[in-house]
Amino acid sequence: MSRFSNPGQLTAYAGLDVKISQSGTTEKFGKIVKHGSSLLRKYLFMYAFYSLRYIPQINDYYYVKKNQSKHHKVILVNISRKLIRIIHHIETNKVPFDINKVV
Repeated sequence: MSRFSNPGQLTAYAGLDVKISQSGTTEKFGKIVKHGSSLLRKYLFMYAFYSLRYIPQINDYYYVKKNQSKHHKVILVNISRKLIRIIHHIETNKVPFDINKVV
């Protein structure tokens, strides 16, 4: 965890960052790049799925995005990215996990 100075680097390592195509002044956001660790990505998806059951704030976030007509897998990628930020914060600051602080 000490190799990553910010959660964005960990997101890129996991292969969960979004591909951006640019043409002139137009930007188009596409699929995730999948350049990183496939095993880490697989476990993050699994934990994202299980966090729906055990973390009420993430469950609420899931249904907000579902009501915005987002696809199930797109929402799981978003939740996985949230989990990366949570994990990075916990590991770098050496604080215990507090379910009340999850946004």
